[in-house]
Amino acid sequence: MIKTQLILVAAPLLVLICAPLAYADASYDVGYNAAKFDFLHHKSYNDSCHTDYTQYRVGYSEAWNTLNGWLGNH
Repeated sequence: MIKTQLILVAAPLLVLICAPLAYADASYDVGYNAAKFDFLHHKSYNDSCHTDYTQYRVGYSEAWNTLNGWLGNH
């Protein structure tokens, strides 16, 4: 019974929490998504890094380093 209630509460919360992240357009998220694309398409670091915004750079670097740690060097 408790598991069912937990699922019924947790599932909508996850949707509310994660859905905005999928469509975020903040500079950090744009940088993060650009780095994921570059890494997964075998481009070099900063191929899509076309702006000087600090948050963009932080997001780009974080995504690149995360994927590099999970998938190994490209």
